[in-house]
Amino acid sequence: MRTDLLLGAEEWMVDVLRSLHPEFLRFDLPLDSLGDFNTLSERLKAEVAASKSATPLPSLVSAWSRKPAQALS
Repeated sequence: MRTDLLLGAEEWMVDVLRSLHPEFLRFDLPLDSLGDFNTLSERLKAEVAASKSATPLPSLVSAWSRKPAQALS
């Protein structure tokens, strides 16, 4: 089993929000608190830099196994 923690959510999140934008409009969800979508990426990057921290993406968990070889009869 393995868990990976990737950084860079400030870029990933903008792409997710941009792809969901038509659905936000369709369901009349409020977007005012996000401000201008065209500057969101730059604003998030500036905020992360100012806080001197990292923004993790959700952890990715993977697992694998091997199927035992079948015994010959």
